[in-house]
Amino acid sequence: MSSAFGTRTRPTRHELLKLQKRLTQAVRAHKLLEEKYRILNIEKEKTQETLSPIEEIMIDRFQKAYIRLLEALRHSSLSKLKLAEALSKANDEFSLSWTTVHGISAPKLYSKIRKRTPIERGYGLSNTDPWIDDVAEAFEEALQQAVIVAETRNLLKILVAESEKTRIRVVALEKFLIPQLEKDIRRIELVLQEREMEQFNTQKWLREQRDSEINKLFIESNK
Repeated sequence: MSSAFGTRTRPTRHELLKLQKRLTQAVRAHKLLEEKYRILNIEKEKTQETLSPIEEIMIDRFQKAYIRLLEALRHSSLSKLKLAEALSKANDEFSLSWTTVHGISAPKLYSKIRKRTPIERGYGLSNTDPWIDDVAEAFEEALQQAVIVAETRNLLKILVAESEKTRIRVVALEKFLIPQLEKDIRRIELVLQEREMEQFNTQKWLREQRDSEINKLFIESNK
């Protein structure tokens, strides 16, 4: 196991091959993660650019809706507003599915909120007046936009989180794992080179000793 994980590697040829393979894989992973990080940042910027204008639309619609509510309170009675609220049918449903953005799962919202007529809302024409209808329509439009904003905000949040996780992995590979593997490989290579040199010197010395003994025997045999 590599010393990157707290223990020393054995300086053997087999261990060297293992570390070289791991280094190749780490370098390849680093390259892929860098590309993923680049793409995520592009998607993050695009999503942020998309989010800003639709948030402005949502804020504008809610502001207009509250202005209409104040106008309704001036021109109609509070009791009529409360009655319309009590009789009105729910209009806040949406469905959820999942989509994939560059390998990342993100929720997709399908809003069922829609603009309705007074009869579709459930409170009828006899119980209210046009001011209340304007308020209901304004808030329906604002809620439709709020769902779009919520989906985009959530996607941006996911992209930011995934981008940060990818950045941490890139840094871990670039600053820690790859340098440690390279250090271990260099250390083993040096040890193996020293061993080879020792073996070479030993073999040379043995040859010299053998040749010397042969020469002695030859000289003695010729006396």
